[in-house]
Amino acid sequence: MPEGHTIHGVARAWRPLVGHRVAASSPQGRFAEGAWILDGRTVEDVQAYGQHLLGDFGHVHLHVHLGLQGSIFRAAPEGTASSGVRLRLAIEPPGPTWDIVAPTRCELLDESERRSLLARLGPDPLRADDPAAAFARISASAKPIGALLLDQGVIAGVGNVFRAEVLHRCGVHPERSGTSLTNDDLRCLWATLVRLMERATEAGRIVTVETPVGFDRTGLDPPEGRYVYKQARCRDCGSEVRTWTLAGRTAYACETCQVPR
Repeated sequence: MPEGHTIHGVARAWRPLVGHRVAASSPQGRFAEGAWILDGRTVEDVQAYGQHLLGDFGHVHLHVHLGLQGSIFRAAPEGTASSGVRLRLAIEPPGPTWDIVAPTRCELLDESERRSLLARLGPDPLRADDPAAAFARISASAKPIGALLLDQGVIAGVGNVFRAEVLHRCGVHPERSGTSLTNDDLRCLWATLVRLMERATEAGRIVTVETPVGFDRTGLDPPEGRYVYKQARCRDCGSEVRTWTLAGRTAYACETCQVPR
């Protein structure tokens, strides 16, 4: 599932659409009515909130959540869309063109529905949000922090890679309860999320290992760019990385660096 940095990257890439009328179509046909409503409208704003992309078309909002299988990519303006494209948006006359494929959600919301969606989300590390609400929810919960970090109502935008890597960077075991975390733990988790997610947004990929100043992180192969996620051994200390299922996703931890409590 694309994590928050991916959706924020899409929102940035969609900035050229703002202020322009768009041609909208649904080659797949499953969003034909919505495309008909959007066709010819002007994009007033594009924002990312965690894993949710919201396009403002005046009194109606396009909401996209990619889920596990979805993708958004730039298409050739005059290119023929594949039958799997749920929604195609292009600046009129044919200019920058974007295809949305196999999203979990592709829908139109009114203002009340938009507010309701955002009210369900926790603070987003990529929006300079105040983390106080997230800290309060975590501190009051006996659930494992590894489960809480994947709860979009606690912190918006964290997926499995960031969960594994941020917990490792802060020395916090995924099975520790929220109530067991100290204020220093919480501040470390938030600050590390902000730093790593901002870095991933700029680079277009997740690289969590530290590299020498001036080193091109994007040149690292994915396995070399992470400490514990999908690693056999911790890239910090060399100990074996434990894997198990937590909150429906595979959890990763070095139990030398992240001592269970």
